[in-house]
Amino acid sequence: MKNNILTRDEFKSYCLRSLGDGVIEINVSDDQVEDRIDEAIQFCQEFLYEGSTLTYYKYTLTDEDFTNRYVTLPNDIISVTDVLYNTSYIGNVLNNVFKLSTISMINNINTPTTTISNFYFSKLNLATLNAVLNAFSPTRFSYSTGKLYIDLDWSTTFTNDDTKNILIKCYVSIDPETNTRFWDNIFLKRYTTALIQKQWGKNLSKYNGVTLPGGTQLDSKNIIDEANKELDSLKEEIMNFEANPRVIVA
Repeated sequence: MKNNILTRDEFKSYCLRSLGDGVIEINVSDDQVEDRIDEAIQFCQEFLYEGSTLTYYKYTLTDEDFTNRYVTLPNDIISVTDVLYNTSYIGNVLNNVFKLSTISMINNINTPTTTISNFYFSKLNLATLNAVLNAFSPTRFSYSTGKLYIDLDWSTTFTNDDTKNILIKCYVSIDPETNTRFWDNIFLKRYTTALIQKQWGKNLSKYNGVTLPGGTQLDSKNIIDEANKELDSLKEEIMNFEANPRVIVA
């Protein structure tokens, strides 16, 4: 039976064992291991398919937002794909109907009168109108600042309590402390192990060429090169995965 890794300590022990801990000495400090784990988690959250999840974040605009003309989002939101809001502008109304119709279809998928073909052609027509009326996206977001800009006339777009409630379509990073199954992700394990190996090589580099008892010589360069090769391979896997997403066969 597979023993799942569900805690940070179990994850740390696994990565060190993968490098030979318990048989040989891994010359890295505990703080260095913790830093490499955090670095690997951040990398996976930002670039790995399974490091984030698509969700809808409900937000009510405040007086401070009206003054700033932007919204400051939580740190776990790493990207924003769209913003849904109520307005009298016909183009944006159609835009919201176009997106929310998908939710409606899902909610009524088992209704006898609902057919896939009707839904498909309705969406096709809405998509054509949406492309014509909403060629410009009025939102901008940068993860480094955490600020979501909505490039509209706020005084005429968000005029009452109803229009101040917006729905943000975004990707939220997976936190392994609350979603513990993420600790058992094979990519995270391999990537973290490679980062620790690279740190180990860097630590040993000042002793490079030193001969140990028995005639063994330390070769930090080989340790670093192997780690870099693994890191490059893993990054290439991500690129190939994004270009060729997994196919689910029924």
